[in-house]
Amino acid sequence: DVFDDYAYKNEIYYCTDYGLLSGMGNGNFMPNAPIETNHVLKVIVKALGYEHEAQANGGYPTGYYFTANRLGLLKGADLTKEGITLKDITKILYNALFVDIMKVTGIKDNENIYSFVNIFIHILIPIFNIR
Repeated sequence: DVFDDYAYKNEIYYCTDYGLLSGMGNGNFMPNAPIETNHVLKVIVKALGYEHEAQANGGYPTGYYFTANRLGLLKGADLTKEGITLKDITKILYNALFVDIMKVTGIKDNENIYSFVNIFIHILIPIFNIR
């Protein structure tokens, strides 16, 4: 469902190549749908290298939420409402700056956090119509 003329096609493929995105489970990415809190937490937890912990804690979505909370990513974010706001994503990303990064296969430099923040601010926010 990501067509060749889609504005953010390359960014979606980039995130897919790095294992940050895998679609909605049915092979589709639904790039025009609003992003959900669970999607944000999964991408951030994976980007920080804690996917194995999240899987060990129950997988998607519960294990990712639990792991995000344990890492302190949810501090100051209001996740009690339906959907997620740019304000809450910003708080989660800010908190991520203070999390020790686990070894991430395929990324060989110290730009992990920058790459991950850059993906959200410049790529995923416009793609997923975040409020």
